Parts: sequence; structure tokens; C-alpha cells
Amino acid sequence: MATTNIDPRRYHAVLFDVDGMIADAASASAGLFDDAVPLVAALRSRGVRTAVISASRNCTQVLEQAGAGQLFDVRVDGVLADELGLPGKPDPAVFLEAARRLDTPPWASVVVEDAQGGLEAARTGGFGLIIGVARTGPPSRLLEAGADVVVPALTDVSVAASSERRLSEVPDGLGRWGEIADRLRGHRPVVLLDFDGTLAPIRSDPTKVTMPVKTREVLQRLVQRCPVAILSGRDLQDVRSRIRIDGLWCAGSHGFELAGPGDVSIALPAGESALPDLEEAERRLSDELELVAGARVDRKHFALAVHYRNVAPDAVDQVISTVDSVGGAFPALRTAHGRRVVELLPDIDWNKGRALRWLLDRMGLSGPDVVPVFAGDNYTDEDALREVHDDGIGIVVRSAEHGDRLTWAHYSVDAPLSLTALLARFASSPGSA
Repeated sequence: MATTNIDPRRYHAVLFDVDGMIADAASASAGLFDDAVPLVAALRSRGVRTAVISASRNCTQVLEQAGAGQLFDVRVDGVLADELGLPGKPDPAVFLEAARRLDTPPWASVVVEDAQGGLEAARTGGFGLIIGVARTGPPSRLLEAGADVVVPALTDVSVAASSERRLSEVPDGLGRWGEIADRLRGHRPVVLLDFDGTLAPIRSDPTKVTMPVKTREVLQRLVQRCPVAILSGRDLQDVRSRIRIDGLWCAGSHGFELAGPGDVSIALPAGESALPDLEEAERRLSDELELVAGARVDRKHFALAVHYRNVAPDAVDQVISTVDSVGGAFPALRTAHGRRVVELLPDIDWNKGRALRWLLDRMGLSGPDVVPVFAGDNYTDEDALREVHDDGIGIVVRSAEHGDRLTWAHYSVDAPLSLTALLARFASSPGSA
């Protein structure tokens, strides 16, 4: 068995099955396991909402008896399930209802469950992290049922340290330009930028996304002042065709492939082994989502993206669970979620933070005088924002789609064009010469 960690920047809700929290939940002497309250308290202190799930019609009384009546934000029990006509596990309906009441999509939610039927339900529902609790019995049965990880007790589940700042608390970068200029003085900045939602506004059709003329002009000036790189989830050739600026570096597919000025071209070898699985997953998803209006399957070289921005709200869960189900059939792939998109990527220890360091190394930029500046908007960009938190400058482009989530960014801007205005300051700063 193992330990695991819940990251509040990625997961905004945790759903607990009552049997994993309370000893002898069916008896009059029910009591909380000793490890339950500390975990829930840690989650709530970090702004992570919680729900409890139970098939029992006596859930309220059981929680009160155990001293846990006020411990959870949402309760979905047998009474509510009957009222709403929700089927029981292994159907995911009760979990999906709890996530809905917490106003959190399944992919941004964690399920903590000790029963095989509940784990199967969580897997079918497309939940982001599924934790099995094996207080007794072999962990293998829970892994086979769909758990991502199995722990012997809730003490083996920790809550990740975070920057402890909500998006609404992050100061505006334009208003704090003096601080940024001071940080850059006497150092060598290198600017690394996400594309969609950061340099270019999000569009309902990803093929129609274009970078504003003003942004292109600013980047052309900036690349004359300091090294500039684009770090995007798009295919390398796709993002290069949308940038079309000489002298900068481009990393596509979340850093799995890289192109520099001139003829420099590098692919991450570890991603190559996943290509056959990506091809088969593309075929299956195209077939299974063919009749879902608005769903778009977008094959990239090292990734497979399914966009659901144009999907009817009542069909979104179907799209996400389908991608999770197909992805789960291929051990070489993992699932990642973004702004109205879910992706299948090679299942290796790789994210935008690691890609950023790899990119800096390939650019020959390291040392105490280098200040990496990264700007992004998405959940996946948080890995890069965390990577530069101690030695660089992180900027987040806010979006109403992400609510008031936690972020590692030092500064924020309200929209891509606001970031353009901030980058214009970088381009004009003597410190970036």
C-alpha cells in the first residue's frame, strides 16, 4: 500500500463514503475513525469542500452520533437519493450529485472509498483522483475496482502545501510593475508563455484561435530584448504556425517536442512509446463520441485532446467519463484536464514545470543571474508557476471559468490583452536588454 497527496490547486472537492469515515456505521455506537477529522480539517483549511455519501436513510443520525454532523459541506444519503430517483452504486449518480452540489466538476474532485462498488462508480463518473481505503483485506481488490491509489488509513492521505493565495488575492502585475522591475534589475530574464487563454483569447472552436496583432508586435520587440519561449499544449507545428515570430523557442504538446531558432528540433524520447496507444484511443473516442453534439476530438502528436466547450451541459459528464474510461484502458496514457478540455498524454513523470526546466536547459539558461518569467492561465500551468515560484516570476491570467482557485502565481492580469500590456513593459525595461 502507499501514501498519497491531495493538491488543493488541482482538486477542489473531496467526496467521502461514510463507511470509510465511521466505524460500525450501521450500529448505534458508530464513531469516527481517529484519522477522519484531521484530514477533513486540513482540507477545509485549504478551501477544499467536502461531501459525505451514504446509501443509508439514517445517515444524518449516524453522523450526529459520531460527532460529525457539521463536518461536511454536502450530504447525499439514501433519503435524498430516493427523492431524486438516483440509482445506487456502482452507478456514479450519487457521486455526481454530490459534486454538482459542491459546484465542482468530477475531474476536479477526489473520491475516498473503501468498497469495490463505490470505486467502480467513481471510475465510471470520471473523478480526478480515486483513493481506496483498505483498513482490512488486500489492497489489490480496490486497485482492480478502479482506485488510483490504496492507503491503509486516512493518515496516509496528506494535503499538499500550496501558495495559500486565491486568484482574487493575487496582486495585479501592471499595478506592481515597480516590484517586478526591481526583481529583474541586474539579472537575465527569460520569458516563457502559454498560448491559449494567455497570449490568445479562448475561442469556442480551437482552430479559430488567433493571437492579436498588438500581442504579436509586443513579442517581436520582446524577443529582441531577452530570450522568449512558448510552452503550449498544442502540437508543435500548430503553435508555431500561430506565432510566426523568428528568434523564439516553441515547445508543443506540453513540452514533449521542442523547436528553437534555426533548425533546432528535439522530441522527448520517453513519449514515443505512447504513440500506438494514442492512435488506438483516438479511434475509440472518435467512435464513442461521434453522436455527442459539440464534442471535438483533436489529435496531436504526443497528446489527444477532447474539447467539450460546445457540448450541452447535461452531456459534459458523459464526455469526461468516456475519455477517462478509454484512457484507463491504456497503461501508457494518463488523463489531464484543462479549460473545457480533457486530454490523454503519455503516462510519464512529466508536466509543464518539468518541461520548463528542460526547456531552460536546452536554451542554455541557468544560474543565479537567470530569472524565469512564466505566464499561464490553466490548471496545467500551475506546475510551471510552482516551478518558478522560488527563483522566478509567475503571472496568472485570470478566468471566470476557474473561479477563485488557489495559484502559485506572484502576479495576475485580467485578460490576454492585459498580459500584452505587461509584456510591453518587459520589452521596454532596461533590465531585459
